[in-house]
Amino acid sequence: MSDEHQRRQKADPNARPAGAEPDEDTSTAAPVSGASYTAPVAGLLAIGDPRTEGAEARVAALGLGQAHVPELVRMAVDPELNEAPGDSLEVWAPLHALRALKGFDASAHAAELIPLVELHEDDWFREELPGVFAQIGQAALAPLQAYLADRAHSEWGHSLVAHALGAIGQQHAALRAEVVVLLSAVLQHAEQYDELACSFAMDALVELEAVEALPAIRHAFELDKIDPMVRGPWDAIVDEIGGEIDPDDPLIARSRQRDAERQERFFPRHLRRQLNPALGIEQESPFARLVRQKFGASGMPGESPVNPTALQHTEAQARKERQRRAQAQARKQKQKRKAASDSRKTNRKKRK
Repeated sequence: MSDEHQRRQKADPNARPAGAEPDEDTSTAAPVSGASYTAPVAGLLAIGDPRTEGAEARVAALGLGQAHVPELVRMAVDPELNEAPGDSLEVWAPLHALRALKGFDASAHAAELIPLVELHEDDWFREELPGVFAQIGQAALAPLQAYLADRAHSEWGHSLVAHALGAIGQQHAALRAEVVVLLSAVLQHAEQYDELACSFAMDALVELEAVEALPAIRHAFELDKIDPMVRGPWDAIVDEIGGEIDPDDPLIARSRQRDAERQERFFPRHLRRQLNPALGIEQESPFARLVRQKFGASGMPGESPVNPTALQHTEAQARKERQRRAQAQARKQKQKRKAASDSRKTNRKKRK
């Protein structure tokens, strides 16, 4: 476990502090100096673990506003606070400051927040930063692009920035095209980036339904710089992003094989057989059972054996199809809500 994980007990941001009741804060360390902060921002130094009951209400009661943004930014990046003892109250202050920034305009301070990307091993910051940069929008693009362009940064830092860019494109339709260009550039130069960074860039482009980025995504697939466990093999990506699948494309078979090899390496079939019953998962999926009934199973009289790789891919494709249908349903619901909202706005204008 990294120092950052130990410092704020970060293994699971949603978990309660070990040994603590829901309404307790277990911080016992000597206080870290916070004399350089003024009220109400200084009040964040005493909030402690955000998972304790009432923490959110105590932050709201401080009355933070737009005028406090510079001090909130300074607190968020404060190395003394970020490196404070893990059982202190003050170690949580940067996280509270970062979360508070989501409610204000911090566009003038986008570049100042970039150093937090280096704390990518901190699960809390990794979860919060994309939303902060998305709230900032346009002003965050240049510093994020500069970070991506520096190949000296780690794959985790690059992947976090790719996620943040995707969040900006999702939240600001007017910036989508620019975000797609920035993310595509990573894949166009995939040989210069790690697999993790390329995979996150691809994932963000799929979320943006950037069909125009398919050539760049393909280039990264051809260089084996995309982890197929993120979204599936090449044909699954093409289908999900809205492109047209060429059944004769040799990259399909190649990426499917790589997907199957990864699945087997990280979660071997014999382990799935052992774990599925304990997890309450049906050991043989309906899709796999259909394949067995149609093509036979190894060791059964009168039936030819099924290729394990082919069966594994069939199961994976079934999962991808369920995911694709769920996403399509979510998009339809979102469109319905938007249409209803537009209708209400039109009616209000008519009444006026």
